[in-house]
Amino acid sequence: MAMARKIGTWSLLAILVLAFTSAAYARVQRFGDIEANVPPGWTVEEAEGELIFFAPDYSASLVIVIAEESGTTAGAIAAEMSQMFNGSTPESSDGMYSFEFRTAEGVDGYVLVFPVEGTDIYMVWSVIGDHPDMMALLDSIQWVD
Repeated sequence: MAMARKIGTWSLLAILVLAFTSAAYARVQRFGDIEANVPPGWTVEEAEGELIFFAPDYSASLVIVIAEESGTTAGAIAAEMSQMFNGSTPESSDGMYSFEFRTAEGVDGYVLVFPVEGTDIYMVWSVIGDHPDMMALLDSIQWVD
């Protein structure tokens, strides 16, 4: 009887752990051709060709823009955007270009520009601020055309 009670206690504990941890996981959402694991509490807005993710406390945001540009390069897009943002000189790594900038409010940010493999499409990610869930969000984003 004591053994059955121990097994029952462990089973209940396992069920509770699974219930509470699964609630904390990000939820997969699809936005057109983009799929992302949106962290709990984050909000997402789609507006005028942009996909905008906001941290629950608004300490950080991610803006994704899809640029359908034949005849250009990620480097050219990054250079133009860097000038618009008054950012640093874009740097290249494995076909991805990035630069840093600071908003008028003094919040640091960075931009990533890269081609979507096999298309004439470029993804532009603008990250503003900092939040512990940001890297997991960025790592989860996929083009799912």
